[in-house]
Amino acid sequence: MALFSVFFMETLALPIPYWMPASWRSSNAWPLFLYEDVVVPFSCLCNIQIDLFLCYLMFNFTLCLRMIGMRMERLGEQNDEEITTELENIIKTHQRVECMAKSCQKIITWPVLTQIIFSSLIICCSIYSIQRISFSENPSNFLGFIQYVTAMALEIYIPCYYANEITVESENLSNHLYNCDWTGMSLYNRRQIFLYMEHLKHPIALYAGGYFQIGLPVFSKTMNNAYSLLALLANVNEEE
Repeated sequence: MALFSVFFMETLALPIPYWMPASWRSSNAWPLFLYEDVVVPFSCLCNIQIDLFLCYLMFNFTLCLRMIGMRMERLGEQNDEEITTELENIIKTHQRVECMAKSCQKIITWPVLTQIIFSSLIICCSIYSIQRISFSENPSNFLGFIQYVTAMALEIYIPCYYANEITVESENLSNHLYNCDWTGMSLYNRRQIFLYMEHLKHPIALYAGGYFQIGLPVFSKTMNNAYSLLALLANVNEEE
């Protein structure tokens, strides 16, 4: 909408202003407008793809864990030899998922930590600015800040949600394995299942910078910390 707002302005201006020579309105106005019309959406799409790539990796691991859980529940439908082979394949698949999760953590750990820190600061400062803006006097800036705060909150929430899904699905593997008809299996397979369930007591979890686990609790704490910082700024402003 910002790109097309130029057509409704009385004075010619670029949708996203930046420094230009004083004579740009007379000779280069429309080429500059076309340049922004192409570059700005492309830059936005690139940023979205970079953010969603990390979420795609985590969502892929979630689907792998769900597939493993479905295979676990069908173990009781086979004979002992097939159960032994399938259980070994499940364990190997789970080990590969754990190795991929460790590799994924190396990719997402610092970007997610940086995103959480700076987004929380931006949310705090944006809400502080909203409190000082009158909607009736300047509705465009007010709505712009609201949109920006929502975008920053989503940039924290989405990776936290998908990382939390990995942990939840990993914790559910014990229930899936218990729900198979293990009572009718051979002693060897039951021992294998027991040992595997001991391993499943340690679910997969991703950490941001090695400091805290990425998940929905982190999103809640981040929003609470942003609100606490906002209250501190408001109190300092009232004292001044």
